[in-house]
Amino acid sequence: MKKLNNKGYLTVEVVLASVIAFGLAYFLLNLTIKVKDKNDDMLVKTILINDKAIIENNIMKDNDKYTSVELEECTQKKCTISFLSDTNNKLIYIDLEGKYPKMESRIDGNLTFSKEFSKYATLGNIQINDTSELLSITIPITNDFIKDYNFDINIELIK
Repeated sequence: MKKLNNKGYLTVEVVLASVIAFGLAYFLLNLTIKVKDKNDDMLVKTILINDKAIIENNIMKDNDKYTSVELEECTQKKCTISFLSDTNNKLIYIDLEGKYPKMESRIDGNLTFSKEFSKYATLGNIQINDTSELLSITIPITNDFIKDYNFDINIELIK
């Protein structure tokens, strides 16, 4: 009797190898998607924290250079703050309305700073606490996907 020399693969071997390969590919793809989502969340968090720091520092850095701070006008979505001194006047405009909400700073009418709020920020209404010694302004900022962090802009100015 002649011996057969079968050098091919059995159907079971091919199916088993395919299942293992697809399982490994699914695992790696799922892991890649999770890492990308986490990376996107960290990017948004970094952008919002950076915007918060830039805006708070720009407004509060000059508080001691001016003799007085006054709240000119304020609604739920717009606010104007005056810094007054003997040599110049600085105005801070906060505008949360429109497609591109922003904050601007002008010294004697000349634009010195302008910052648009991030597209990732959901802005609430401006909250004011105006006492005889302190002007406190809070702009609530949230993000739909990051719930565990406070992105609110808190500005406290000594009058």
